[in-house]
Amino acid sequence: MRYPDGTEIRPGDRLLWAGRRGIVVICLDDGSFSREFSRDDWGHLEAGVLIDVEGVGLVHEVEASDLELLSRQ
Repeated sequence: MRYPDGTEIRPGDRLLWAGRRGIVVICLDDGSFSREFSRDDWGHLEAGVLIDVEGVGLVHEVEASDLELLSRQ
């Protein structure tokens, strides 16, 4: 999955989602999982990314049109 500018989304990316800050914890498209999240628990999701959004919690997003990269880890 890629941001609107074409940059590949990766775990650890800090971003804006619906105007709120978050961090990418899983990229399902390439099977990348951060240390805190296991494939056993989240592998049932087939595509997209999982984002830990401040004040919201975990968000599963399958389209990147509303995502804006702030910084890369």
